Amino acid sequence: MPGLLTPARLRQGFALFVLISLVAYAAVLLYGHDTHGFIASLSRLRWRWVVVGVGLASLDWFGGGLRLWVLAREVHPRPPLRGMIIAGGMGAWGSYVTPGQAGASPIMVYAMKRVGLPVPKAMTTTLMSFIATVAFFAIAGRVALFLGAGESLAKYGDLLGLKSGYRPPISRPGVWLYSGSNPILHVIDPAKMPTEAHGVLDHMAFTATGLKEVVGKLRLRGVRYELRQQGETGAWQLFFHDPNGAKVELDFAKGEPEAESLPKS
Repeated sequence: MPGLLTPARLRQGFALFVLISLVAYAAVLLYGHDTHGFIASLSRLRWRWVVVGVGLASLDWFGGGLRLWVLAREVHPRPPLRGMIIAGGMGAWGSYVTPGQAGASPIMVYAMKRVGLPVPKAMTTTLMSFIATVAFFAIAGRVALFLGAGESLAKYGDLLGLKSGYRPPISRPGVWLYSGSNPILHVIDPAKMPTEAHGVLDHMAFTATGLKEVVGKLRLRGVRYELRQQGETGAWQLFFHDPNGAKVELDFAKGEPEAESLPKS
């Protein structure tokens, strides 16, 4: 194995991945049929934010390098801190420009080899770094869910039968929820909530069925609600707030089974 992972072969492999990436990027531009739009968008870039982004991305160099240095100390005496930071940065760079971030590990091993780590030890360090990263995201994901990530999406999907689907590339993160083939609810994650409400929208309303089941789900989750019967039509109106404070109304037909006996709040 050490004979296969020589510096020359690593350089050749990395160059191959770079070439594949460039071909893939060109193919995406041609397939999109909007090369002129892509070129025009470059003129609208806010370059000061590009500089800020590059600065934030560079933290991956230092953080990844420190991680490699800590791990390499377990398999090699006195690995150079500067060399590990360079290896972390080269690995980050390699992941940016290769499909599926496949170039990160080869270039990282190559960089560590250049600063004195034998290839087997460099491969072991890279593997331990990968395992540590996977473990971190496994823990971070559960912590995010515990802190409330995805509550709104889960509630809409569970209560209304909506499913997340295709959402075109938009600058702000979010999700589109579909009823069948129709994207009827667009959820966004604003960087900062507005201090004042805009417009006259008070709440959103959906036509629904299964009043007894929906009320049971709300009570099971401890969600406060208000159930009213509309005087003229006899339709049942169920009001509650989602985890982000948005007011939701579900409208049920007059003849919903057992509606009269359900708790009204």
